[in-house]
Amino acid sequence: MTTGEMMHSSLSPHPLSASRELCLLGRLHRQVVWNSLRSQMRRHYWRLLLLALVTGAFLLGDYVFFSRLLRHMATMPGELGPLLTAQLLNMIFLTFFSMLVFSNTVTSLSTIYLSSDLLVLMSSPLRLTNVFIMKFVQTLLHSSWMVVLFGLPIFMAFGQVQQAPVAYYLWLVPALLPFLVIPAGFGMLGTMLLMRYFPAQQTHKALTVLSVCFMAGLVMLIRLLRPERLVREAPDEMLMQFLDSLKTPDLPLLPSTWAAKALLASSDTTPGDAVWHVALLWGGALLMCGLTVWVASQVYYTGWAGGHTVRRNRPQRSAWPVERVLAPVLRGCTSATRALVIKDYKLFFRDPAQWSQLLLLGALAVIYLFNIQNLPLHTLFLKNFISMVNLGSPGEQ
Repeated sequence: MTTGEMMHSSLSPHPLSASRELCLLGRLHRQVVWNSLRSQMRRHYWRLLLLALVTGAFLLGDYVFFSRLLRHMATMPGELGPLLTAQLLNMIFLTFFSMLVFSNTVTSLSTIYLSSDLLVLMSSPLRLTNVFIMKFVQTLLHSSWMVVLFGLPIFMAFGQVQQAPVAYYLWLVPALLPFLVIPAGFGMLGTMLLMRYFPAQQTHKALTVLSVCFMAGLVMLIRLLRPERLVREAPDEMLMQFLDSLKTPDLPLLPSTWAAKALLASSDTTPGDAVWHVALLWGGALLMCGLTVWVASQVYYTGWAGGHTVRRNRPQRSAWPVERVLAPVLRGCTSATRALVIKDYKLFFRDPAQWSQLLLLGALAVIYLFNIQNLPLHTLFLKNFISMVNLGSPGEQ
């Protein structure tokens, strides 16, 4: 028995077997989700219906966009089309993998450390490992559903354009499931190691800022690559230059590479390669699950208990730099105005969900200037028209 399990088991015995505990936790979580969904459907039926329609339209647009893009790539001369298609699929999986690692890192902090039901679960006669496994599955579902929802139309469009056999669609589930588990393990390992040495609230703020920086950088990277060149009539030399700019490192040990090669092999009716890469995915997923559960048995309970310990005698914080800068400016204001301004900027900088939006605004500003610079404004009318639109848009808001 590990250290964390000994500390937890010393508080409560285990009247049920491990398998029965997992089944009980699974049924309880399923019932909670069903009750919450049923309550939302009763109170917000029309809102959920509108959300379902918008989601369906988005999925249809996602499928149509990638279907047209892949069809255009298929018409390219020589080996350029298949090479560019494989590179695009590899980039999609690499992007999904990076997003899943960040998403699981942030989500796991809320599910395995800050969740309101942990006080009840930790004080109940349940094994610590089973509680963690249940939270692992919960984190996996919460972090991966958006990627699955966005990725399925892409993979369906790829199979339809490539005229893939039925085996391709049968390989999707055994290839995607371990691909989702591996980044979940990476994210939860990072969270547990951070929580072992840092407070929960500070870790949550830092991870929120890192996630916003990652999303802003991803949006800027995609736009600065100028993907619209793919659908324009361009010479082969320009297409090859664009392909070189899209090249990602050839890392055969990345799960994203295994998943991309598995789908490519299944679409080309080469089952041997597909079986090999799917086996690599499942081996990596099982290894990651075992490593994550073992690390959790060592440090999870200690990190959770430390996050709920009340820290006293906190040192007095000195005046904020912004407060020292604003002091001369606010000297002539009334006490009520000065207090209101100080309260607003303190609330703004204490909440990363607010001030981190400045990073997204900065990324949007860079993309906006890049778009303006690359617009084909060949006539004086178009230049004046864009200038008037830029001046009129802020005025209407």
